[in-house]
Amino acid sequence: MQNNQSILIVGNGPSSSYKEAGKLAKGCEVARTNWFFLEKEQIFGKQIDYLFHAVNTALLNHIHSILNTNDDVYRIETFA
Repeated sequence: MQNNQSILIVGNGPSSSYKEAGKLAKGCEVARTNWFFLEKEQIFGKQIDYLFHAVNTALLNHIHSILNTNDDVYRIETFA
């Protein structure tokens, strides 16, 4: 985290699909979890400052590595 900036942690629950919730990301670093890429649209943008795994599976790791190589879809800065 840089300069004591706020971090918005976005889980996979139903509230992460509310378009209005995307406004919360303005001015924040964004942390995402697990299967975030299944979202229908990028409400919180494609910049992901921190990615957390609650489960460690080969499939999930593989998908995240593919997403990380394509900046047009998501930009993942830090895997945690």
